[in-house]
Amino acid sequence: MAGKDILKPRSSFFRVRCNQCSNEQIVFEKPASDVKCRVCGKLIVKSTGGKGKFFAEILEVYS
Repeated sequence: MAGKDILKPRSSFFRVRCNQCSNEQIVFEKPASDVKCRVCGKLIVKSTGGKGKFFAEILEVYS
């Protein structure tokens, strides 16, 4: 495989903090379904068919 470039992922994971209860969890950038906080149940990422719409504070990006 000499001369081949290593492919980088096209999407990332995010560590987010819930605005309601301050719980932190890791979520995918492009979720297939809505993501709710594991502690209080508040919607933190809405599925849009592409990149999700975030309703939580993004703390860190893992790419």
